[in-house]
Amino acid sequence: MAPQTGYFTDASMVRRVHREFAVRVAGPRTLLLQATHPVAFAGFFAHTGALDEPYERLARTAKVMDAITFGPRAEADRLTRRVRAMHRRVRGELAEPAGHFPAGTPYAADDVTELRWFALEELPPLREIAMAEPLERLLEWVGTAGARVQPGSDTAS
Repeated sequence: MAPQTGYFTDASMVRRVHREFAVRVAGPRTLLLQATHPVAFAGFFAHTGALDEPYERLARTAKVMDAITFGPRAEADRLTRRVRAMHRRVRGELAEPAGHFPAGTPYAADDVTELRWFALEELPPLREIAMAEPLERLLEWVGTAGARVQPGSDTAS
């Protein structure tokens, strides 16, 4: 038997879920969900060309998620380092009010609160199927070290 080179085994819940076809077609839902948070969308819109190339962005995100889920640790680490570096560069403030957020509200792609919100809102069904530990790892990989997720919980602490 070959040694495990990735973060998860074939028997892990993460791989079991990510092998399902429904996960692959969830990308557009992810972008729509992100657009529901005015501050997250303002940062996304100001710092990406993904509105012009939405499928390319989804492909890049899928590549990172596939590396984390199925790839060797070295590849997952390399790609998530790039994600964290990109997140560190994305910051600014709202130019005009958005929802209940006033103009001047700061945003940063590496903001722990925003990343937790997105990860927990994007992945609520996964919390219900014994994926708290992998969610904690995902939160750490994208820059929220120390986040803790409880099964069935709506928040990270």
